[in-house]
Amino acid sequence: MISKRNDTIFIVSQFFSALIFTIPIWIVFYQQRITTVQISLLVAVQYASQLILELPTGALADIFGRKWSVVAGHIAWALAAILLLTSHGFAEMLIAVIIWGLGDALVSGALEALVYDSHKQDGLEQTYSKVTARNSFWYQIGLVVAVASGGVLYGIWQGLPYVGWAATSVVGGIIALFFIEPAIDSARFTIRSYFFQMKRGLLEAFKSKSAAFMSLFYIAVAGITWTNNLYFFDFILVELGFADAMRGYLIGGIRLFNVFVLTAFLKNNHIFTRKRLIYFFPAMMLLCFLPGILFQGWWAVPFIAGAVMVGTGRWIVLTRYTNEQFDSKYRATAISALSMIVGVVYVVITSLSGPIIASYGVRMIYTILGVLTLITVLPLSIVLVGNQKAIS
Repeated sequence: MISKRNDTIFIVSQFFSALIFTIPIWIVFYQQRITTVQISLLVAVQYASQLILELPTGALADIFGRKWSVVAGHIAWALAAILLLTSHGFAEMLIAVIIWGLGDALVSGALEALVYDSHKQDGLEQTYSKVTARNSFWYQIGLVVAVASGGVLYGIWQGLPYVGWAATSVVGGIIALFFIEPAIDSARFTIRSYFFQMKRGLLEAFKSKSAAFMSLFYIAVAGITWTNNLYFFDFILVELGFADAMRGYLIGGIRLFNVFVLTAFLKNNHIFTRKRLIYFFPAMMLLCFLPGILFQGWWAVPFIAGAVMVGTGRWIVLTRYTNEQFDSKYRATAISALSMIVGVVYVVITSLSGPIIASYGVRMIYTILGVLTLITVLPLSIVLVGNQKAIS
C-alpha cells in the first residue's frame, strides 16, 4: 500500500510549495526594475511557457519517472526565485519567468498522475478526490501564511521573500524525494496520444448545443476571473496605495474567506439552486468589475474580494456542471482542453493589458473586465437558464 504514504508526502510537499512569500510584493519588486508594459509581458510569457512546455515535460515524466519530474519542478522554482532576486533588467527576468513556467509544467501533470496512480495501484481510485480536496485546503492555508508574512519579510529586506520562496521550494523538492513511484501508469505519454486526447477532449466539450454553451460559459467566466486572481488582484492593491504588509494581510484575509466561508456557502443547495448559481456569476462579476474605474482606498476592498470569490467559485461550481455534460471516458480530457483555452485567454488579456495599465491604471482594466462580462458571461447565462438541458 503506497497511496497512504504518497498522500502524506503530497500534502506536506504542496504545503511548502504554497509558501510563495513573494505574492503580496512581487508587483512593487518588478516595478523597481522594469516598466508596466514589460510586467504584463512577463506575466503572459510565464503562463505561455507553462502551456507550451506541458507536452515535452509530460513525455519526460513518463521516461524518467513522475517523482523526478516533481523534484525537478521544485528545483526550477527555486532557481527562478534566485534569478528574479539577482536580476536587474527585463532580459534576466524573462529567463527567470520561463524557468518558473517550466517548473509549473514539470510539477502539474506529473504530480497528479503520481498520486492518482498510487491510488489505482492500491485499488483505491474512489478515495483520490478526497485527498485532492484535503490537499486543496492545506495548500490554501499555506498561501495564507505566505501572503500574510510576505509583506513583513519585504519590510525587513526586499530580497527576503524571494530567498524564503527559494528555500521552501527546495524543502518541497526534498520531501518529494520520498514519494514511491507507482509500478503502474494510467497511460504512457506519447505525442500522438496527447494530440488525439486533446482533439477528443475538444470534441467532447462541444459535442452538443448544451455542452457547447456550458463550455463557453466556463471559458468566459474562468478566462476573466482567473486573469484577475493571478495578476490584476495583486496589482490593484498596489495601485490603491496599500502598504506592503497590509497587502499581505488583505490577500491572506480574502483567501481565508474563500477557504472557510465561500465553499460551504456556494454548496448550500437550498440557497443556491442551479439557476441561481448560473446567474450568480455574471451578477457578481458585473457588480465587482464594472465600477473598477471608481475604486478608491478601503471601500474598494469588498468589490475586489468579491471578484476573487467568483474566481474561486468557478472551481467549486462550474467544474461540477461541466463534468455533468461529459462522458466519463473523456471527462478529464475535456476539462483539460477547456483549461488550455482559458490559459490562452489569460495570455491574450495579460499581453494586451500592459499599455492600458501604463496609461489608465489597473482600475480601468477592472472596468474593461466588467464590460467583457456584460457581452459574454451575461448572455451565455441567459441562454443556459433558458436551456434546461444545460443546467439539469
